[in-house]
Amino acid sequence: MMFVRSGREKHIQEGCIMWFRNQYPEHRMLCFHVPNGGARNSKEGSALKRQGVLAGVSDITIQIPKGKYHGCWFELKTERGTLTKQQKEFLQAVNEQDYYTTVIKSVDQFIEEVESYMNQKTQSNE
Repeated sequence: MMFVRSGREKHIQEGCIMWFRNQYPEHRMLCFHVPNGGARNSKEGSALKRQGVLAGVSDITIQIPKGKYHGCWFELKTERGTLTKQQKEFLQAVNEQDYYTTVIKSVDQFIEEVESYMNQKTQSNE
């Protein structure tokens, strides 16, 4: 399967999701994009904010607990991309709640991070 490994953020995201769903088909429903970004008119933007859209929420989440973490949040950026204040605040907030967080700049980096994360032993609730 071919996918773009770097470039525009949306291409990186598509490659990450495609890889995950092929690599972990049994968990395909637990890895998804939270569509908080994008251009919208002011009426639609206001309605979405009232419905819970929140600036800064990371692009991809994996809701599988591993090790000390409840799941992962990945913020995607191009090689030149930088985090906004809201993105930094979101990553800090979920990290404080024991979610694994990182900034991803390529599909290859995503693959490395996910494989490392998924190879952790899940803590038992004993």
